[in-house]
Amino acid sequence: MVRVRKLTYLIVASVLLSLFAMGVSAEDEVYLEPQNSTVRIGETVDVEIWVNATGFQGGQINLTYNSSCVNITDWVNNSADFEIGYWNSITDGREWILFAANYSETEIPLTGAYKIGTLTIEGLSPGSTELKFSENSSIFDDYGNEITTVKWINGRVDVEPQISTFELSLVDGWNLISIPLELSDTSLDTVFSGASDGDELYAYEDGAWVTATYYSALPGWYGDLTNVELDKGYWYRANTAYTVLLEGVDAGSRSVQIDTGWNLIGYARLSSANLDDLIPDASDGDELYAYDTGWVTATYYSALPGWYGDLGSMEPGKGYWYRANAPFTWDY
Repeated sequence: MVRVRKLTYLIVASVLLSLFAMGVSAEDEVYLEPQNSTVRIGETVDVEIWVNATGFQGGQINLTYNSSCVNITDWVNNSADFEIGYWNSITDGREWILFAANYSETEIPLTGAYKIGTLTIEGLSPGSTELKFSENSSIFDDYGNEITTVKWINGRVDVEPQISTFELSLVDGWNLISIPLELSDTSLDTVFSGASDGDELYAYEDGAWVTATYYSALPGWYGDLTNVELDKGYWYRANTAYTVLLEGVDAGSRSVQIDTGWNLIGYARLSSANLDDLIPDASDGDELYAYDTGWVTATYYSALPGWYGDLGSMEPGKGYWYRANAPFTWDY
């Protein structure tokens, strides 16, 4: 009995060793490399399509995606392995790709992992889209029969907004400012890292001042005010003139609550805009103030209707005092 058990163990061990030596065959699959990608608006990213299968010659791919989010601008077939190739991109959001190895050039059928080709994908608008191997995508053997065991692994492309920069110039003394971009890091230590000793920043919240002061000995900002926010205005008192380089993404459409009385507001765009276009629903007698070495103002008159005064537009990087006679939501 002992000898039989030993013999059984030896046989099992031998079989296992043989399996490990040969390797376990991978499941037939078609996939993207990388499976998930990220691209910014106006830029491109390359995504490869791969097949890993046993006993195949070629195939056809019906790849679909959201054409309002991305655009596939190019396809490069891997002609070294698949001499026969075809690409049809006529229909928005759909790519037809055919590929096959040639008998005269390649040992048929193929087994293993092969790159079919490379897609070039352009980001069009923020969001996400699936790269989906849709109906009628197939892999064929060398007799033209479909290999039905193939697993099709979809992917995804995330489109991020384009990075923009803005130079916020600060003069020696008082500056009424705002942040025109959505920043990834809004801490004062990051945004105003070039501050001078004793520089001060003031925000106006719920009828009270919130402040911070820069101390070079720390170094850094210290006070109740720790971060800057979109849609808010700030007083910055600089001891030395310098330029703040801001890097971020477009803030998009804004919805700002304006309360009755005084509001210290910001302007979250990178281009100037006319007051009549920006704030058409003001109340009669509302006032807007800007400061640039002196005060510049405008008043809203419903009889015109429109804004009248020396201040005719809002500019990126500027902060404003808005005195409202009635609360409203400012959408722009």
